[in-house]
Amino acid sequence: MNKNIEKYKKDIDKIEVDSNLKQKTIEKIISKEKKDKKKIFTFKVITEFAAVFIIVTAIGYFAVNNKEIINNSGNNDIKIADNSVERIDYSVAGIERINNMEELEKIFKNNRTNYYENMEQGIITNDFTTKSDTTTSSEKNDFSSKDYSDTNVQVDNVDEADIVKTDGKYIYYLKRDSKTIEIVDVDMRKVVSKVKFADDRNINNVEMFLHDSKLVVIEDDMKDSTTRKNGSLYETSAVIYNISDKENINKEREVSTTGEYVDSRMIGNNLYFISNEYAYYNDEIPLPQYKDTIKNKEYEKVECNDIYYLKGSEDSSYTLVTAFNINSDEKAKTKTFLGIGNTIYSSEENMYVTKTKVNRKYNRKSLFSYNYNYSTDIFKFKLMNNDIELVAKGEVKGGINNQFSMDEYNGYFRIATTDYNNKQKETNNILILDDKLNKVGGITGVEPGEKIYSVRFMKDVGYVVTFKQIDPLLVIDLKDPKNPKIKGKLKIPGYSSYLHPYDENHIIGIGKNTKDNGYGGAISTGIKISMFDISDLNNPKEVFKTSIGKEYADSYALNNHKAVLCSKEKEILAIPVYTNNSTQEFSGAIVYKIDLANNKFEEVSRIKSYKNNNFYNTYYDIERLLYIGDYLYAISSEGIKILNISTFEMAEEIKFN
Repeated sequence: MNKNIEKYKKDIDKIEVDSNLKQKTIEKIISKEKKDKKKIFTFKVITEFAAVFIIVTAIGYFAVNNKEIINNSGNNDIKIADNSVERIDYSVAGIERINNMEELEKIFKNNRTNYYENMEQGIITNDFTTKSDTTTSSEKNDFSSKDYSDTNVQVDNVDEADIVKTDGKYIYYLKRDSKTIEIVDVDMRKVVSKVKFADDRNINNVEMFLHDSKLVVIEDDMKDSTTRKNGSLYETSAVIYNISDKENINKEREVSTTGEYVDSRMIGNNLYFISNEYAYYNDEIPLPQYKDTIKNKEYEKVECNDIYYLKGSEDSSYTLVTAFNINSDEKAKTKTFLGIGNTIYSSEENMYVTKTKVNRKYNRKSLFSYNYNYSTDIFKFKLMNNDIELVAKGEVKGGINNQFSMDEYNGYFRIATTDYNNKQKETNNILILDDKLNKVGGITGVEPGEKIYSVRFMKDVGYVVTFKQIDPLLVIDLKDPKNPKIKGKLKIPGYSSYLHPYDENHIIGIGKNTKDNGYGGAISTGIKISMFDISDLNNPKEVFKTSIGKEYADSYALNNHKAVLCSKEKEILAIPVYTNNSTQEFSGAIVYKIDLANNKFEEVSRIKSYKNNNFYNTYYDIERLLYIGDYLYAISSEGIKILNISTFEMAEEIKFN
């Protein structure tokens, strides 16, 4: 073999490839806005932080076993010979490896100089949605003979971390105010065990996965000046507990990286989690670190020549993507690049990581003003068990709303975006890309003057809600990827910030009622739940609806899909609710029986929180609802209220200490 080719192969084998991230800044802004209930809308265009959306994905383009790596941001494709890793032309791909600390320092200094002048407005509406049905059955494991609800996720078999998990026998609740996990035996109806986090851990954001006999807890630990690792303010850890013996829960393994927790997914035994670390420094630039206690209890540094970036999109932060099999002794793989990710979508086979870029141009017709438009880079990664390979890169115009603005079906990637037209009015696009992220079809300029509030893709059909004063529900026929068409449109007051497929003919919208504010905008008049009949794509109908509360009514369900319990089998919908920020008319959860025969949401239960809350102290709120067998469980940090799912009468309560 040619010596150069042999050298390239050896070099390629050393490359750590990956990029996944969820832009933490957006989550914090949304969280902050949510607390201020006196704002008319929590979904506004944020005038800062857009430049921070720049993700700098740093990886050599490569492929293994007949897989191609394609860069569609230019006219050149990079193709790899069959069954081998051959030479990669980084200059074509625009992918760069940091060569030394001097080069890294130069990138960071240039980026800091340009940071404030790059901070412009970005597109944000709201975050999160759900899958088609939360119902699962005893077929998923042999531990319980009862049917039970599962975490509401976007894609079946692609699990998302949450604060509540169940296997049908036990409920695991992450009680954040006391930093413990309460393990409840549902038959004995009592707490049988606890997992307590270390007292020295300043945990801000914690979620967990449940897989067979393993509980995987994702911890976001904020460090003080004496415990920081190499200057990092945060440490993200995946801690694996063996819970097969509830009286002797064993901490088996801890996989950690420096940086703040961004997002995670779990597919089978394989866990993927992402952290982001802003490089705080004075004289010396810190390098990120990682550890896996199954191999080494001490941190290891990521060397600067193991960090990658996309030339021209450098960022003064590190993104670390870690993948490992929770049941294997193989060391976790951590891959590092510069940049911050916006949103992640994952199917069972591929993960898509996006970054939104703001482009501004000086408006010569108006003094001190600019015209804006947006574009979104898409990085496609092939999921390879406990590793990830970059296989394609593409770009579309506009910015996305959330992870449900994206979908993969029959080899095509569908994405809905919002942008500004040449009159600086918001406009929307539905675009279809092939497996190499080349655009094959699309609809542009949809509903000018409005922006996307929710999206749901269901096989060959897409549903898009835009809003300014009136809520148009658009039905998009995607059967022909090269020629998608708007088949139907329904205009009604209010908007749906969340769409939940109920069955093949119906979809539920959860959002807000609105009215004209007299100034060309709208104000909220309470929560709205709608049932849409979508059996005729040309003529969608709102067949029935219900309302909750008044102006300040709100629900976790509006911005977190995991707070929604919906089951076609049980014919129920349940969501947490709080209705007034001064008198607390009601704080708890409302359960509806879904009656399609009589066209109504029938309220069958109001489950009150243990204590009245305000909008700044929500520890006592009912956070999640689930069912196991014949009982419904409403979970808060004070305890669990148990209802008979047939009569909806209170059966028992389990109080937490």
